[in-house]
Amino acid sequence: MRLEKLEVRGFGKLKSLSVSLINGVNIIYGCNEAGKTTLQWFIKGMLYGLKSGRQKLNGPAGPQKRFRPWDGTSYGGVLIYTLDDDRSFRVERNFDSGEVRLFDSSYEDITASFEIGRDKLPLFAEQHMGMDERTFERTAFIRQMKLRLDEDSSAALASKLSNVSATGFEEISLNNAEKALSDALKNYIGTSRTRIQPLDKLEARLKHLEREQDRLGKQQRGRLKAQEGMLEAQSMRTSLEMQESYLRHISGLIDIRKELDANLKKEAQLKETARRMRELESELSGKIEKELSQGQSSGLMTGRSGRRRTIAAPILCLVAEVLFATLLAYSFFSTAIKSSWLVLLVYAVCLVLSSLAGVFFLRRWSRAKIDLNSDLELHQGQEPARNQTHARQSFAQQGQVVRSYSSSVAPELRKICLKLEELSAKLERGIDAALQFNNRRGFFNTDSLEIKIYDSDIESLDEAWGIEMEQVKADLLQAAMREKYCEGLLRDDGEYGDELQRVEEETVAVKEKITYLKYKRSALLLAHDVLMEAGQEIRRTFAPDINNSMSTIISGLTAGRYTDLRGSDRLSLMATAPEDGNVKNALELSGATADQMYLALRLAMAHVLSSGAESVPIIMDEAFSQFDDNRTKLALEYLHRVYDRQIILFTCKQREVELAYEIFGDSMNLIELGCEIPEHT
Repeated sequence: MRLEKLEVRGFGKLKSLSVSLINGVNIIYGCNEAGKTTLQWFIKGMLYGLKSGRQKLNGPAGPQKRFRPWDGTSYGGVLIYTLDDDRSFRVERNFDSGEVRLFDSSYEDITASFEIGRDKLPLFAEQHMGMDERTFERTAFIRQMKLRLDEDSSAALASKLSNVSATGFEEISLNNAEKALSDALKNYIGTSRTRIQPLDKLEARLKHLEREQDRLGKQQRGRLKAQEGMLEAQSMRTSLEMQESYLRHISGLIDIRKELDANLKKEAQLKETARRMRELESELSGKIEKELSQGQSSGLMTGRSGRRRTIAAPILCLVAEVLFATLLAYSFFSTAIKSSWLVLLVYAVCLVLSSLAGVFFLRRWSRAKIDLNSDLELHQGQEPARNQTHARQSFAQQGQVVRSYSSSVAPELRKICLKLEELSAKLERGIDAALQFNNRRGFFNTDSLEIKIYDSDIESLDEAWGIEMEQVKADLLQAAMREKYCEGLLRDDGEYGDELQRVEEETVAVKEKITYLKYKRSALLLAHDVLMEAGQEIRRTFAPDINNSMSTIISGLTAGRYTDLRGSDRLSLMATAPEDGNVKNALELSGATADQMYLALRLAMAHVLSSGAESVPIIMDEAFSQFDDNRTKLALEYLHRVYDRQIILFTCKQREVELAYEIFGDSMNLIELGCEIPEHT
């Protein structure tokens, strides 16, 4: 097959360009950005079309968008090619609409005679050249700086070799068998990447059933747990109610203890009052006797001092009587309200103070030095005696009142004592009743209840009781809420036994189906592995031929420096280094040497894959970019000497053009793009 003519209507920066090619060496020369790479893409686009592709973030646009004409002209062109049997064809392609039309040499439209691809376009290039687009790119179509093949591309070429070796057709036998097995595995069973195939559906159903079974199992366990929880809550509530009853009983004991303490305090105060009354009565008796003795001695006195007492005595008695009357009124008023030890105590204190005040003023007036008129002295000579008599009578009255109140204290004290005996007995009975609860928890546990009730202060008892009662009420509320919650769970939980049984039975059935499909998958995988091993064996069998071809080509490209180039079953290139004879990976050598070896691989593969079929043109864009002049010359000489098929070489180097003239002479077809053609001899 050879390309005859390129007519570019609009493609990237190129428009209205016509290029005629020969069945030999065609060198398309142009400066950088002259459009050489664009023209190479035009050739591939006319043969296989342009992929729209999805533009990556901040990446280049797809080929269809990238090569849209800059000036908006018609996006497309014409390609004319001739097969080895001299049949010619014309291809018209519109990249905007995607329309493709093929004509034979009589301009008859034969588009419908070709197989249609996934893009609904005719696969004429695949049919005429015998290779798909990817194989074409990995062999005869060398893009700029893309001479080397990556690992995946090499492995794909190795797979093509297996097909050709087994059947003579690259898309038949191993590939188709492998595809059939893969499709069967994918469509009828499923793989790790599928989601809707039978095994996928069964596994998804199994997961759903397992989740349902787990849910129902949890529901069953939850029901049992709810029943246990309700029983525990009921038991806890009963225990707490007993504890609450016990604490209420303890509250009664604390109240008795409070009343007992109050009466004990009252008893002590009454006893103290009685004692003070006795002391006061004794003191008043002493004062009366003392006043009597002082009255007798003062009657013998004459002069100014007698006259002073005569005046002072009535005043003193008046003050004492006023104080005592006030005290009696207060005592009567207080007694009328209630008989209280506090009233008696206050009364006693006031009585003592008034008596002492009377004595004090009496003595004070007796010592005063007042100069009275002699007439008053004679007139009042008998007055002191009368005043003393009045004072004694007043003290006697006060003593009588004290004795009266003292006699009222005794009955009250006896009453208090009886009350204390009653309360003590009641408290003892209450403690005995509390011990019957046999409570072992909290501050009021029965082990030390008696000691705490009798010995602890009231504030501590009240505080401890309040804390425990509050906690018991909170626990009661919590227990009641838990009981209601468990009742709700049991009430809302419907029939689950039958549903659980159904789910378990379906789970068993689904697992059996999954086991069967996995068995089939294992069989298909085994067949696939055996097929792949067979393919590798075929490639190993075919390897000597391809290795010999590559060794011959590399020897010609390097003038015999490298003579042994081989590829693995995945076509990883290894060569014997001439310096030490060691085997090295091609990528470990210099960049130019590695390019030479990959060029040898591409040429050998293009020859093998097209052997017995249509010859494929070799299209290279700056393939010798890393070569020095000597390597470039060797490559051109080898192509001139060995290759009898069409070669299209894109270059921007004048030296390559000059070397091509030296080797090919006038048989070379030189096409200039945007640069002046160099002179040659």
